[in-house]
Amino acid sequence: VAGEGSGVRSLTLKYRTAWPLSILFSKTILLKYQVIFRHLLYCRYVERKLVEVWVDHQYTKELGLDSSFSPYYSLRQRMLHFCRDYIYYATVEVLEPQSHEFLASLSGAETIDDVLYRHEQFLEGCLREVLLTEHDNLYRHLSKVLQTCLTFAHNLRRFSHSIGGEPIEEP
Repeated sequence: VAGEGSGVRSLTLKYRTAWPLSILFSKTILLKYQVIFRHLLYCRYVERKLVEVWVDHQYTKELGLDSSFSPYYSLRQRMLHFCRDYIYYATVEVLEPQSHEFLASLSGAETIDDVLYRHEQFLEGCLREVLLTEHDNLYRHLSKVLQTCLTFAHNLRRFSHSIGGEPIEEP
């Protein structure tokens, strides 16, 4: 599991901007966008892995192993619920309102320095509220929870496929 998700974690998108836009989209600004979107992609990846375990659980129900797997079903469902709630929080309750607020604040900007300042404040607010800063070590704990979910999903998939005698499709 050490390499599990490492491809998703290391995915980067590059965007080259021509001269007037390069003022607004500096390398520092683009890096902040990249951190936010890479994190959300990783969260979706973890969610997808937990959904794959859910699909596997549907097949184990046919084997009459409900009582044996009940604690795993429950834990998987709680992990999936956490991932989906966090993704909802990050996208709907943080990024969307922050972006609307940022766009509304641009109407009051009089200079390019005002625009740059508001853009920087927008990204700092997004990073802080999505828990991607080192404020109170929340990011470290969030990262551990997501890694635990991924490890759980990987191990449970291996176990359920070993019961069925099917090979596991690795990404």
